[in-house]
Amino acid sequence: PREEAFETRFRVQWRPGQWGWVLSRGRPYIEQGRPTRWFGVFSDISHAMALEDQVRKLQDALSER
Repeated sequence: PREEAFETRFRVQWRPGQWGWVLSRGRPYIEQGRPTRWFGVFSDISHAMALEDQVRKLQDALSER
């Protein structure tokens, strides 16, 4: 079994019509050579993703000049 950590970003719906972004990181807990459970965290990265989107839009606007 693989003992590698994982990291992924995905969108979540907090409430109807309200969306955000989550960063998920974790790793398996191995017992007798097999993963028996996972340990990890979810972090709300909605603000950071909004800032990245603003930067991308500004870069696009500047490249059109």
